[in-house]
Amino acid sequence: GTAYDVLYTTNGTCSQFNTVSVSVTLPPNPFAGANDTICEGLDYTLSSATNSGNSGTYSWIDATGSNTGFSNPAILNPVYTPTAIDIAAGSVILELQISGIAPCTTVSSYITIIINANPTPGPIYHN
Repeated sequence: GTAYDVLYTTNGTCSQFNTVSVSVTLPPNPFAGANDTICEGLDYTLSSATNSGNSGTYSWIDATGSNTGFSNPAILNPVYTPTAIDIAAGSVILELQISGIAPCTTVSSYITIIINANPTPGPIYHN
């Protein structure tokens, strides 16, 4: 917006008029998506991730701080391939970090993906 500064003399006449432009930058407002469940062996497309604020760069990381499971960790909606550690744990927490345009800071949002194990067939017994 624009701010105005008017200086008056002691008798009330305008002695100086200044105009200052003020720019307000909205911070990032990320949403990684609602928690979800998948089956073991499936990839997960982060299609529900959004950002309703301004942003500089996107960065997806997993709970270990790695971004190697993502098809492209620098885009808003990548595909995530669960690691063996994720599968063994039965879930993974993914973090969407969005850097703000200066002077705004980086803001994060998280999503938890539950990974259901595939059934393991056991022996078949006949009487």
